[in-house]
Amino acid sequence: MDRQRTHRLLRAEQRRPEVSHEQPVAEPPREALAPMTYLLVQQHAVAITGAPREALLNELRLLGDTRFGNDARKLRHTLAADRSIRAVRLPIREFLALLRALDHTVNTGSTAHPLSRLRDLISAARIEYTVRQLGGQGDVTFSSHSGPYIEGDRIVTTLGEALRVDDVDASNEPVRLLCSE
Repeated sequence: MDRQRTHRLLRAEQRRPEVSHEQPVAEPPREALAPMTYLLVQQHAVAITGAPREALLNELRLLGDTRFGNDARKLRHTLAADRSIRAVRLPIREFLALLRALDHTVNTGSTAHPLSRLRDLISAARIEYTVRQLGGQGDVTFSSHSGPYIEGDRIVTTLGEALRVDDVDASNEPVRLLCSE
């Protein structure tokens, strides 16, 4: 009985078409080859790769010219090099730079999903503002998930406009930020 079974298996193997090892192998998706960073928050791991990762790194570069300075640059270097980072273990100023960069990047609307999810996981509260661009018409409502804005800060509105805070008018409710390009 074993001999018959062996013969059947051999015949089936002979009828199987031969596979050429010279056939081109499908390449993995481009995104699988791209650099990836995991930001770990509580029990969540948020993977950031491709365009969202590049947008976040770019925003940290831009924040390097603000009061976040060296902290934003250091965090950018860390995110560019490391594959996983525990957000809650970052030094406080780097954590605040991450939160501000996430806020700005999400406001551009171009790379929202993983960055928006990460921002929502690590932000505690929102601060409501109205933004008035000098020479512009009317106020735009704005919510900061990354703490208060002060003079000289870079702000990216929900319309995706990158502005500089020139003055903070706390006499209004909500606080009004007077900004310029």
